[in-house]
Amino acid sequence: MDVIWLSLFTAWGVQAASLLSPGPGVLFLLSLASGQGRAHALAGAVGIAGAALVWSSATVLGVSTLLAGASEVLYAMKLIGAAYLIWLAWRSFRAAGQPVADLGAPCKSAKPLSSSVTAGFLMQVSNPKAIFFWLAIASLGATASAPAWVSVLFIAVAVLLSLLIHIAWALLFSASATLSVYGGLKSKIDTVLGVLFLGAALRLVTSKD
Repeated sequence: MDVIWLSLFTAWGVQAASLLSPGPGVLFLLSLASGQGRAHALAGAVGIAGAALVWSSATVLGVSTLLAGASEVLYAMKLIGAAYLIWLAWRSFRAAGQPVADLGAPCKSAKPLSSSVTAGFLMQVSNPKAIFFWLAIASLGATASAPAWVSVLFIAVAVLLSLLIHIAWALLFSASATLSVYGGLKSKIDTVLGVLFLGAALRLVTSKD
């Protein structure tokens, strides 16, 4: 049971670190917040959480079969997952020394909130970063050979984490003086995230299960 909880919290920790790392989803919310306002940014966060529901469910449905029957598949998934986490760490360390990027001109057209929900879902469900991230999560084996309640809990917390963290991004980006504050903390944030990703990659390649 302790191993199950360790795997779950490791998977959720990796997910949280990834969601806190600026990527397509974060830039998408920033664009919504700066161009169409807080309501649309929050709607976009809901759409992104919907994609998390899809990918976390797919992870639970597919990983048990893969891991139960083929140790070679597990080993390959661990290598791919670790490589992706190292790549995220490298990007974080590289970004730590770079200024805030120009995010482009915001969209001026008024749209229904449902369009932002749909756009957030489609963007994240087809986002290569999200796809390979869930492959990395699957390789941690958090739900492999575990009771059904573990899978349900894993999905529920994964979706909740996605929703809460992206809502936090949306609220942050729709607040005043956000870019100047983020610019001041950017180097520290990216450095911490790089360390977290490297630690997760190390645990992944050294785990014996």
